[in-house]
Formats: sequence, structure tokens, C-alpha cells
Amino acid sequence: MYQDLIQSRKPDHKTKLPPIIPIVLYNGDHQWTAATDIAQLIQEIPGGLSRYRPSLQYLLLSEQTFNDQDLANLNNLVAALFRLENSRTPQHLYDVVVLLLAWLSEPEQSSLRRAFTVWFGRVLFPAHMESSTQPILEELTEVKNMLAERVKEWNRESLERGLQQGMQQGALQVLTRLLEKKFGPLSQNFIARLDQADDEQIFLWSERILTAEKINDIFDN
Repeated sequence: MYQDLIQSRKPDHKTKLPPIIPIVLYNGDHQWTAATDIAQLIQEIPGGLSRYRPSLQYLLLSEQTFNDQDLANLNNLVAALFRLENSRTPQHLYDVVVLLLAWLSEPEQSSLRRAFTVWFGRVLFPAHMESSTQPILEELTEVKNMLAERVKEWNRESLERGLQQGMQQGALQVLTRLLEKKFGPLSQNFIARLDQADDEQIFLWSERILTAEKINDIFDN
């Protein structure tokens, strides 16, 4: 970069080069252990010559060191990228994309909008979606619209799953109450079997209560 600046600007001897800050954005699962200064990789120089040992540091930004609340308060694109990579639900993804659209609304930021759109299509969605359902995206607004639909589906699936779990829990409670009424307090073994039962087993055991004379008549295969 410095060579390009020198060749393009042809500065005189009074002109200084601008500072450059090397930055590493790390999103790996394991903790970053590499040296953060090239001086750490070079042997110590004896005899008072240590000041001539090369030193160059970089700024490490590791996703592991930030929680979502910290990132939400930063309001910048790197924080948004980290939040997107750490998102676990379509709703969270959608919220971050809405912020991105607000931040990148100016015409001169079209290249950044495009970069994020490409990143969604090539990196994030392939990691969370089957290849047959991956959309072809041209604009960040398309990402927002697609996620809005996915949020609706996710909420509907969560509701259906909650209803199913509620029905199973209710059936289990009724079955437990009937067993206790007919056979008295249940042993830990029977309680454990009830807790691990699926819908089909609960239905089958509930039918057997009508004819069972002993509790083993219900649970035996």
C-alpha cells in the first residue's frame, strides 16, 4: 500500500505516509493463540541490540470476546457482521438486517450493501439452508423480505410445537393421575418411564388402564 501511495502521489521528502492499522477479524470456534506482534516470533537480540528487533502489531477483534448486547451497542458494520454470524433464530437475523438497511441507505454505500448481500447468499444461507431452497439474491432488501417470511414460518412452527408439547404433557398428567388413583403412589421406576414416553406409548398405556388388574399389566410389553 505504501509503495502504491508513493508511486501515485509522488510525495516530496517533507510528506509523510499515513498510518495503517492491521486488523484481524476472527470468528473461529477456538481461542486465538497466535502471536499478535511479529517481535514475539523473533529471537531475543543480546548486547543492547533488542531495539533493532522488528516489531509490528495487529488489532485482534475476536467474536468470542463479545456478547450480543455489547455488539448491539456498538452500531457499526463489524459488530453487525459478528451479530449475524452468531444469530440463532430468523428473528435475530431479521433485526440485524433492518439495522444494516438503515446504516447503508445512502447511494454511495451501494457497494457495501452488495457485499453484505453476496455474503448472505454465499456464506450464511448455505450454512443454514438446503441447497435446493437457497435463493438468488440481488439486493439487501430481498434478504429482509425473505427473512420476514422465515420469521412467520418459525413462529408458526414454534406455536405448533408448543401446542403439541402441551397436549402431550396434559395427556401424561391425566395418565399419571389415573394410575395413582387405581394403584396408589408410583415408584421412581414407573415415574421415569412415564417421563420418557412418547405420544404412542402414553395412548397405549391409557387404554390398558380400563382392563389392567396390576400396574405391570400396563407397562409390560
